[in-house]
Amino acid sequence: MTEMRAGQELLLIGIPGLLGTRTLLESREAELCRRFSRRYLREERRKLERLPLLSFREDRIMACGLLLHRKDRRAVTLSEKDLIAKENAGEIFPGELLDLIPGYAKDYGLSALIPVEDGGVLDAIWRLCEGKKGGRSFGCRFSYGKIPFLSLSIELCELFSQNPFRLPSGNCCLMALERGYALSEKLGQCGVRSSVIGSLSEDRKRLRTDGIAASFLTKGEVPNPLSGR
Repeated sequence: MTEMRAGQELLLIGIPGLLGTRTLLESREAELCRRFSRRYLREERRKLERLPLLSFREDRIMACGLLLHRKDRRAVTLSEKDLIAKENAGEIFPGELLDLIPGYAKDYGLSALIPVEDGGVLDAIWRLCEGKKGGRSFGCRFSYGKIPFLSLSIELCELFSQNPFRLPSGNCCLMALERGYALSEKLGQCGVRSSVIGSLSEDRKRLRTDGIAASFLTKGEVPNPLSGR
């Protein structure tokens, strides 16, 4: 990997908050059934089950349950049309790719990789900026509006007074790269959602830039009832 430096882009790969979303669906089922139809909840659960399982290493990105073309095992892009019809016709199927983008770390200038876990996206941003133990730490500028949550996650958080940016995740990671936008475009061609949410800065201020006024990310973590913290 390359060295971290100011100006590198922060790329969020995968959809954050999935673990917390599933937890809310299961633990608050009775309340949800009084508010939504069972059909709607069943369809939302099915959408979650159809999302690919992603895992991340410094040398490769792996995907299981990713939609592939049966003819050549090429990944189905995010812009592909008529997915259900093609799946019913057997033209595409959920499969596995053990190296989604070979050589991605070198080609796109990877300098850091942090899984998004119990503390959610904000915790991952903080941990990435802190850098390696004994090494240099950085600041960043990031935008809430660029973080790609499912509409279901936002709806459940509003309903149960949860903070989506602290929602337990899994199946998601945050990277610092030289060419984050280029990797994001390539991931879209492979059927994986991602978004550049900000960039590293020279100072140590972790600053959200899309509010009415800029606000700072601090080390103190908001307790999260879903993770017992």
